[in-house]
Amino acid sequence: MTRSARHLAAAVAATFCLVVSSFLVVACGGGGGGGGRPSASPTGATRSCPGVRGSGGGGGGGGGGGGARPSASPTVATPPPPLSETTTFPADTQAELQSALDRVMKKDHIPGVIIGIWAPGKGEWVHAQGLAKVPPGKAEPYPPTPDAPAARPMTLDDRFRIASNTKTFTGETVLILAEQGVFSLDDPIAKYVEGVPNGGKITIRQLLNMTAGVYSFTEDPSFDRRYTRDQMMWMTPQQMIAITRRHGPDFAPGTDWYYSDTNYEILGLLIENVTGRDAADVIMQTVCEPLGLSGTSFPTTPVMPPPFSHGYVRDGAWPGVKTSSGQAWQDRTLSNPAVPWTAGAMVSTLRDVRTWVEALATGKLLTPEMFGEQCKWVEIPGSDGRFLYGLGMSQLDGFRGHTGGIFGYNTIMLHDPVEHATIVIFANSSTNASGETSDILVEVLKIVWPERLPK
Repeated sequence: MTRSARHLAAAVAATFCLVVSSFLVVACGGGGGGGGRPSASPTGATRSCPGVRGSGGGGGGGGGGGGARPSASPTVATPPPPLSETTTFPADTQAELQSALDRVMKKDHIPGVIIGIWAPGKGEWVHAQGLAKVPPGKAEPYPPTPDAPAARPMTLDDRFRIASNTKTFTGETVLILAEQGVFSLDDPIAKYVEGVPNGGKITIRQLLNMTAGVYSFTEDPSFDRRYTRDQMMWMTPQQMIAITRRHGPDFAPGTDWYYSDTNYEILGLLIENVTGRDAADVIMQTVCEPLGLSGTSFPTTPVMPPPFSHGYVRDGAWPGVKTSSGQAWQDRTLSNPAVPWTAGAMVSTLRDVRTWVEALATGKLLTPEMFGEQCKWVEIPGSDGRFLYGLGMSQLDGFRGHTGGIFGYNTIMLHDPVEHATIVIFANSSTNASGETSDILVEVLKIVWPERLPK
């Protein structure tokens, strides 16, 4: 449910004269959904993974095992210790980071942020700022006023909807099932899921790396209007696939790249059809339990487990978002997870997301051969090779991870397996196409990693 990487692309492009995107291709100054398609970027333009966990070519992830079931979950890992406010950057660097965060929060009207930066040899910053719950009133909550009635300060333990970062959990589950021989990554999706346009030609691999050409249901104008009005609406994955059939394919499978939320709804159906179990349960058992991600959940109701940050959309920030009482903010905390589902429904914490992105980026849960398959990157059109998409993971100038954006919540998680550096940013203000955390990320890169920026 995110198009926030469009905003990341525009923000970095404006700052560094690049056209970038870790998830969605855009033109300079681009944004929003439903625009033109990118120029062709054949999937032959791929890059293999430098060997962190492994870089083997693999054979497409096992044979077509048909009715095989996943094996038992590995032993649950010991959860990492709780996080606490930490500042170890040099004083001048820390002052720059704090000033940049204050500036972006004010510019983007963000009530609250959680940020974690772990940069070996440079410093660490773990910090919660602003409000997790905004008091009612017409005034915008910046600067934060945590002592106001009904307000609650943000804490490091607050849970967030991580939106399209969910795709990395779904993708990892698919890769582990392929390792187990349940199917091959190069099997046609029609073998397991009915009704997908071009399903006989689209492979599981192409769904994972966004080269399938399946129209994204989130860009359908009718869906957009309905979802904007009512985040509690109900849709099944089959109904979302029906939307894609009405629009037809974006392009022939394997001939281009474009980000599609529908791809990962289809992959959710794949998981269910080959295991005979709910996709949420399989993802939790396959990925979350082995890593001890006790603060992470795949909700089946609109309610989030406490403690959690409320999520907000500023009045007028998105077509159709208008508060009836003239309030500055619309509370979008409650959301039916059936709509984003395996493309964007999960909830997590700063600590868990750090653990997860570091495991994801280094292939901790995969064999070396399958990790090599995951890191066969497709160059995202217009990025000059700086931004790549693999199987359920992207790479941005050496940082691997993903972003997520859904009404009320904006998140980004990145890890550089060479420098062992991690960045996780949560913001509790978002539309379905804004990039609040991307704006913060740009400032972090300028301050902490200026050597990575193009000259």
